[in-house]
Amino acid sequence: MFSPGIRRSISQGTVIMRVLMVLKRFHSAELFGGAEKSALRLAGALLESGVEVEIAGAALKHGWDRHETVKTGSGRIHVARLMHPRIRFVGTFVYNVQLLFKILAGRRTYDLVHVHFASFEMMTAAAARMLGGPPVLCKIACAGKTGEISIARKRFFFPLYRFLASRVDRWIALSSDIASELNASGIDGMKIARIPNGVDTNAYRPPGPEEKLSLRAVTGIRHDSTVLLFVGRLSRQKALDVLLEAVSRLRHLPLELLIAGKGTERNHLETLASELEIKRVVHFLGPVENVDELYRLSDIFILPSRDEGLSNALLEAMASGMKVISTNVSGSAEVITDGVSGRLVPPGDPFHIASAIVEAALDTGRMGEEARKRVLERYSIETVARSYLDIYADLSGAWN
Repeated sequence: MFSPGIRRSISQGTVIMRVLMVLKRFHSAELFGGAEKSALRLAGALLESGVEVEIAGAALKHGWDRHETVKTGSGRIHVARLMHPRIRFVGTFVYNVQLLFKILAGRRTYDLVHVHFASFEMMTAAAARMLGGPPVLCKIACAGKTGEISIARKRFFFPLYRFLASRVDRWIALSSDIASELNASGIDGMKIARIPNGVDTNAYRPPGPEEKLSLRAVTGIRHDSTVLLFVGRLSRQKALDVLLEAVSRLRHLPLELLIAGKGTERNHLETLASELEIKRVVHFLGPVENVDELYRLSDIFILPSRDEGLSNALLEAMASGMKVISTNVSGSAEVITDGVSGRLVPPGDPFHIASAIVEAALDTGRMGEEARKRVLERYSIETVARSYLDIYADLSGAWN
């Protein structure tokens, strides 16, 4: 818990500590990735508690400014983008060398470094820590075959990765699966904290009276259709091919599937929708800015992933009072009580997804109510931010 001095500083609205968040692909105009949205949401909540946040990223695309100020409801966040030449391997090396020097140069400025993703940036922050830099906290984004640890195991530098990982002061596990992977990699269990992603339960809320019908009228969706929704990256990890197969089994029902997001699988998925003869009811929306409106006009949210950490989109849908269906992977299984606050189905199984869609379509709304109740109890951004603040205070206090 906070010391009396820190609690007093929070109440007086003063800066209690300065945190450098590291998130390579962060850009305020391209926040469709779950990690980027989650980081900005957390940073905004931390600002309210007196934590000054700076984000370090990379200038990955032409037109991305080296410096940016992001406004939130609580204040401003400075984003510093380091050079990243568009040459494979060279760009990653140059970016991480700059990151190392930035952390070391700021060791009298930053109270700690918060790394999102256990990738090269984690290794760099840990190396800086060994050279006298500030404490390092790292959040792992995903478990399973597509998780950071599993990917690192296949690389020649895994012994170095494992050595530097042991120098990280604290690890954040979104799920028990991630915590188990960390333990199996040799991380001391005392360094692992279980903190989920958080959601703004005011921004993501159930639709008001007539609001759903109004939103559907604006977007041209039939009022009597059962609208299915997926939000996220169009990648093999998300198993949208399995979802399309499930929808094809329900062609006799008045369904429409909205797919919001971008990714390398889009062309393949559009071709598959045509082959399955469901192209008429599947709508590829691309990135959607006002995704909260999609939650309010839709009926059932589906997350068919092969692997996950803890999906921000799933939490947003639950906070919006939607009926949700997810594969029984990692964090999803901890958020959803099967048959109460949603449905859990085996990954890679279109038959069970189709059956769950039918069951959810017949549900009177009880599952949606239970889903929002679950998020309010444990996954609000305020609750999550308080958990991070406790760890921040512990790490920075021990260092200072």
